[in-house]
Amino acid sequence: MSKNKLDKNLLLEINKIIENIKTNKVLEDITQISEQNDYN
Repeated sequence: MSKNKLDKNLLLEINKIIENIKTNKVLEDITQISEQNDYN
C-alpha cells in the first residue's frame, strides 16, 4: 500500500471521528436545552 493511500484512509477515519464528535456535542446541547426548558 502506498503512503498516499494510507494517509487518505487515515484522513477519512479522522473526519468520521470529528463528525461523530460534532454530532454528539449537538445532541448534548439539545438535551441540555430541553432539560432547561423542563424546569421553566
